[in-house]
Amino acid sequence: MASQIDSLDQDLENASAGRRIIDSYGGISLHAQSHGESFLALAVHRLVGDGLYLMDEPEAALSPSRQLALLALLDNQVQRLGSQFVIATHSPILIADPDALIYQLSAEQGIQSVAYESTEHFQITRDFFSKRSRRILQSSVHGLTLFGSATMCRQATASRCPPSSAQSSLPVK
Repeated sequence: MASQIDSLDQDLENASAGRRIIDSYGGISLHAQSHGESFLALAVHRLVGDGLYLMDEPEAALSPSRQLALLALLDNQVQRLGSQFVIATHSPILIADPDALIYQLSAEQGIQSVAYESTEHFQITRDFFSKRSRRILQSSVHGLTLFGSATMCRQATASRCPPSSAQSSLPVK
């Protein structure tokens, strides 16, 4: 997309016509920005008006401090302009808005409204920071469940892994 915008802007400059497209993204080439910077530029300059916006894991490009900046931007859009956002996220930061309605989706229970502190994202983050120790890291490495089905195990613990799990080549200490 960034290359297409640059190309179209070059055509506009050659034709001496109109406003550059990149101006709608802050005026700086998206190639000259990091992934997170270009995402925030998009959010700041393109999320305007009282729209309905759908986002899929916007935190992927953003550091924790930039997630807070996005959260503030979204709050401003909702409060000032009446925008609505539906966001699929794993970020405990982005779901921390006190006015957000949080829905958790699971195969077992379907779609349920949940309190912030009841989300798995909040609980895992809270537990990690409150119990930061080698024990937590060891339990994560010895058997890590991904998406509820795939399991990775260290070679030293392979005998405790289910037979269908992928064997990790992590060094054993």
